[in-house]
Amino acid sequence: MAGQLLNVNFKERRIFMPKQVEVTAKAKMADDSTKEETIYIQAGNSAVESIDMFGDEAVNSNAIRNWKITIQSGMRGLIKAGKSQAEIQAKYKDAKLGVAADRTTDPAGALVARWDSYSPEEQANILKQLKSKK
Repeated sequence: MAGQLLNVNFKERRIFMPKQVEVTAKAKMADDSTKEETIYIQAGNSAVESIDMFGDEAVNSNAIRNWKITIQSGMRGLIKAGKSQAEIQAKYKDAKLGVAADRTTDPAGALVARWDSYSPEEQANILKQLKSKK
């Protein structure tokens, strides 16, 4: 690819070609239109290559930052379901970076959270279905 450089790790005597990563972003403009642009960046083909390119601290801190965001997303659902700090901590006691957590949903809590978004007809239909359950 034009413009790509070979990366060389002299300590381990490894040479590799970084991969090109496409990054697209959209922004809402002042006139309410949306503008989109795409750029290309270089990244390693593996964590080891990324560490060679950017350093251990940069790769590790970025991984932890992204992991925290993922965990926060899961925590929000648990908080909305009324779970305590201890219950949330227990849910994440064995959390591992890069391994998806089990998703547990509270069907009743999900229904209650969405209730106001349903039309009166949909609400009546849901109530009818619930009443028919034994």
